[in-house]
Amino acid sequence: MGFEGKKVLNLTFADPQYAELEVAVRRPTIDQVIAMSERRDLIREAAETSELALIEPLAELFCSLLVGWNLENDGEPVPHDAKALLAQDFDVTQTILKAWEDNAITVSAPLEQGSSGGEPSLAASIPMETLSASRAS
Repeated sequence: MGFEGKKVLNLTFADPQYAELEVAVRRPTIDQVIAMSERRDLIREAAETSELALIEPLAELFCSLLVGWNLENDGEPVPHDAKALLAQDFDVTQTILKAWEDNAITVSAPLEQGSSGGEPSLAASIPMETLSASRAS
């Protein structure tokens, strides 16, 4: 039995109004993250644009990795595609994409420093004097 390298991430939302929302999505590959980063750079270079212009490519990548959700409109399931995601209320779309970015794409902050570095080095406490010139024997 092998190790499954493609993990499914069940998103969680801090805002209580999204407590019933269930979203399962795969983590992106390194290639997908690099492509997304390059795409962002191209969009930014093409014109001075807001972050809103970056939502569509992010939604496309997200939906390509979407396993499932319980998102509905008027009792009907919302399709698993970027067009349907972008047709949701701004807050819903932004909340889903932000939770995914925070949990699947963003690199974690460094761990807290757990060590003070230990005791001072003994060599630092040894007095050092300049040696006298050597004598010829």
